[in-house]
Amino acid sequence: MIRSDHSAHIILMAHRQGHGTLLHRGRSVTLAPGTMLAMDTTSPYRLTFHSAFAQDILRLPVAALDGAESNLAQLTAAPVNPGLAREWLVAGLSQHVFANGDEPELEAPLLDLARMALTGHATSVGRFQPAPDRLTQARHYIRYNLRSQQLSPASVASALGISLRTLQKAFADVDDHPSACIARERLQHASEDLVDPRRSHRAIALVAADWGFADASHFIRAFRAQFGVTPGQWRRKRIEKSGDASR
Repeated sequence: MIRSDHSAHIILMAHRQGHGTLLHRGRSVTLAPGTMLAMDTTSPYRLTFHSAFAQDILRLPVAALDGAESNLAQLTAAPVNPGLAREWLVAGLSQHVFANGDEPELEAPLLDLARMALTGHATSVGRFQPAPDRLTQARHYIRYNLRSQQLSPASVASALGISLRTLQKAFADVDDHPSACIARERLQHASEDLVDPRRSHRAIALVAADWGFADASHFIRAFRAQFGVTPGQWRRKRIEKSGDASR
């Protein structure tokens, strides 16, 4: 698709594995794990990989840059600066790829994040000023990082550039807690995976690990507390109900 693309698109690459080189717009850029950069399809480029590699790629129309088309020479063939928009974009791409593109609701947020990451908006992970949507920011960050076992209230606060106490207060204002939000979201997604026909072959411990639970026994206890049954009972009941409905 990339080789045959003759329309005006931006190809945004998040390099996850291996090393390589991009030649584009007269510049040479080194590709290494963690590198994110953009190319535009209206200018020749050459990609060379020196080892086995893996990338997440998002292709978006140049028009999606909302007036920044005149700055393509500055926005492409250069690493995208670290920042909150880039961090969320990487997490969203990973989620979308893991789901085999079956989550269309992620497409619009991914495009917004790509535009912000490329054009410099919301790229600083510096201190956030008090804002009414801080709780929304935290919840979005949690949803995009549910699969990481390192996700915790402290890591959320650090990513948003606020103190842990400030994060806890934002949740307390709505009678919630960041730890409870993380557990609730993980359990909800795990419960859906347990009864997904495409994942019915996966062991319960693997489903738990997919959603950030390193300890299967802890997952079972938390699942029972949330849903009143064990993960195994949940899966059997839903499968039986589905079988009855199909008869």
